[in-house]
Amino acid sequence: MKKALLQIVHRAIVQALTSYLQATVTFFLFLVFVGYVFINLVLSQSLPTLFFRVAAGERTAMLTFLTASQGLPEYKNIVTSAEEIYGHSIIAEFRDQLSRRHDRIGQLDQTLAINPKARDVLLELSRLYAEEKNQVKTNDYLTKAKKIDPGINQ
Repeated sequence: MKKALLQIVHRAIVQALTSYLQATVTFFLFLVFVGYVFINLVLSQSLPTLFFRVAAGERTAMLTFLTASQGLPEYKNIVTSAEEIYGHSIIAEFRDQLSRRHDRIGQLDQTLAINPKARDVLLELSRLYAEEKNQVKTNDYLTKAKKIDPGINQ
């Protein structure tokens, strides 16, 4: 009789713990789901404005997007899409923009050869290399500019 009572109590405890554990896991999964939905809502509301400008058909936004997407595996598809939307002139304009940037870098390099402590030249080179996604040169020129003017806070 005592043994049977202990077994009944044991089963009741196991059943209660199992039920409690199931409820806890269900509640935890619900919280994870709600958190996931909340994060998706927040992130979807903070899409970069460039995306909306490209979607609206702004030519300058597409040029910015082409610059930003260089080096991505999808770059060729992006160029093809840009050509379909804007025609071949967008690629010519983009290449012209790149050429002007490289010419400007060459001019600034010549200026820097004459005056290696030209802070504004170093900052401009840092900005231009940042546009090209060349992080090493961006940081190098920014570091040199900060050595000359520690007040720079970029």
